[in-house]
Amino acid sequence: MIRFTCPGCRSTLNAKDELAGQRRRCPKCGQAVEIPSPRSEGLITATPEPSLAEGAAPDTAEPAAGAAPLVHDLRDDALPRFKPPEEIVRSNIYLICDKVRVFATWRNDGQGWVLKTKMGALSAKRNAEQIPAHGDYTLVELIFEDAEEGRRLGGICVYELPKRWALPALARSDSAILAKVVGPGRLIREQKLAVRRYLEEQFMPEIWHENREVVDYLSNDDFVSPGTVRHSEEPSG
Repeated sequence: MIRFTCPGCRSTLNAKDELAGQRRRCPKCGQAVEIPSPRSEGLITATPEPSLAEGAAPDTAEPAAGAAPLVHDLRDDALPRFKPPEEIVRSNIYLICDKVRVFATWRNDGQGWVLKTKMGALSAKRNAEQIPAHGDYTLVELIFEDAEEGRRLGGICVYELPKRWALPALARSDSAILAKVVGPGRLIREQKLAVRRYLEEQFMPEIWHENREVVDYLSNDDFVSPGTVRHSEEPSG
């Protein structure tokens, strides 16, 4: 049995020896890691998935002395269960990001998915030839909530898309892209900047600036960040 630590959340994981070299997602945080080769003794720190860790130094600090680690077993068929959203939530806004910019947007205005191109904003349904079939793209859900002061940004969810044949779904229907989601996603530094720029261009500051969790998440300089941030209510009294 291989015993190692997840570089993302520091949980202790167990995997069968025959799984060495394969990739699995941590059941605790969802980060994809490569199961290391077995060693005779000691706790091994796994290697993050290269596409997520490029340019980032993984946290290799050992757990604090005396701390009781969380232990999770990685079975040979055990990717963590993840249930992607099935339908577009009409009160939310959705973005498709490439590595540096917002490539497409959806909002409840009857236009469906809109592509951001050099020629301007184009309907995905009427310009399917403008949609790439391959590439690194991420789906971002901006969650809006009704408050006493009006509509406010309540959180962000990020979803991982496959690198092949995902984006053509934008031309089929509003929700078709959701069937392409393969798991929880992450945003790299440039993507966080692009999402923040979109919010600044589209909304008055009071709609999203008061959500400190979201602002801090989009403003931090970490190379890559887990992609689910929700507003936490302050306890009353």
